[in-house]
Amino acid sequence: MLPGTSSGEREPSTATSACTGAQFLLWTANPREGFRLALNFNNRYALDGPDPSSFAGVAWCFRLHDRPFPERPVWGKIRPMTRQGLARKFDLGAYLARVDALKEA
Repeated sequence: MLPGTSSGEREPSTATSACTGAQFLLWTANPREGFRLALNFNNRYALDGPDPSSFAGVAWCFRLHDRPFPERPVWGKIRPMTRQGLARKFDLGAYLARVDALKEA
């Protein structure tokens, strides 16, 4: 994967960024705005950009094709992704070390 790009190789929940697409709910006023922002990031930075399967990966982050989860503030019924959950799936330390090495090169 190229620096500054995104790929859905890990799983759909990490398709838009290392933080997961559902995190956009924390950064926007409502789910519609979060989806628009996630899709914008996907189309701009993902290697497969506006490909239909890439669009579906972003939509999956907002519960398309996923079961509802118990309702929570901010998240609603969308599958939450906490920092601890992300740490189990993705080695953030190794990724940051790789990015630092690229910056030094």
